[in-house]
Amino acid sequence: MIDVKISVKSLKQRFQVCEPNYIKKVCHGRCCEGSAGLMVTIHETEKARFEEMGIAVENGFIKDTCGVCPLKADDLCTVHEEKPFGCKASPFTLNKNGTLIIRNRYRLLRCYNTPDSIHAYEAHRWSLVQIFGEEEVNRLVAAIRAGETTFTAKITELKYKMLVDNDHAKRNVADKSD
Repeated sequence: MIDVKISVKSLKQRFQVCEPNYIKKVCHGRCCEGSAGLMVTIHETEKARFEEMGIAVENGFIKDTCGVCPLKADDLCTVHEEKPFGCKASPFTLNKNGTLIIRNRYRLLRCYNTPDSIHAYEAHRWSLVQIFGEEEVNRLVAAIRAGETTFTAKITELKYKMLVDNDHAKRNVADKSD
């Protein structure tokens, strides 16, 4: 297990819960699209599974077909529970200090800081569980609710590697476009 510092301040940002009704009526699954191109990472450990589903994978990403994920239909993900790790962990990234924070682009989405929004650790709990596991997220939430301002969570070596590799792949694409 690896210890990862968590930005409690970042997890206290407010987001609308990603539930089907909100997605279909308000945000239309914009996090499954990209104005500068689709950047859904497929980790090397997941590549065969997605190719078996007929999803083209190129250079560690779902092959961009007009900036919309091919797994998106009717504004929702057609493989919600089986999403690639890059989607499951999408709201989160590690900053240059190795601290888990909310990805900057999420503050540009309609779900950020809405009147009915709740803390990110609640709104994006499903994603946190995919990264850290239920027990560790329960511990994290209890610590935040108890007023702790710093927190370190345990993550498996594989999940940590997947998070780092996915972030690295996206940075490489961004660096090449500069």
